[in-house]
Amino acid sequence: MALTLGQTSRAQSLLADLDGKSVGSDLSVGPGKWAIGRLRNFPAGYECTIRIQNTQSILFLMLDEEQLKLFPKVSEPLLLARVANGLEAKMRIAQEGDYYLLFWNKENAETVKLRFTATVQAP
Repeated sequence: MALTLGQTSRAQSLLADLDGKSVGSDLSVGPGKWAIGRLRNFPAGYECTIRIQNTQSILFLMLDEEQLKLFPKVSEPLLLARVANGLEAKMRIAQEGDYYLLFWNKENAETVKLRFTATVQAP
């Protein structure tokens, strides 16, 4: 599994082994902008725990490839949450594939800074 982050003009890639390993990053998301991380080749049946640390409100979506193509008119995200004071969410991924972590600073007039981690656990 690899995590690839794209934000405006810069991109970085972090690699992780499976089962108990984590990937993460510190992000700054400008007003009206979004940042996307990709969990590449996520295996079916594994759990993913997402942890977000922030103090300013941001919209967080976890999407599969089909839903990402529909953004911003997403109809069935795997997870959708307005995060103001952190979040921890755990989910089991049913199908193998690429999944996207989207952080959208939709309503703030200021840049939002956050830290997130994604941890993988074998079934």
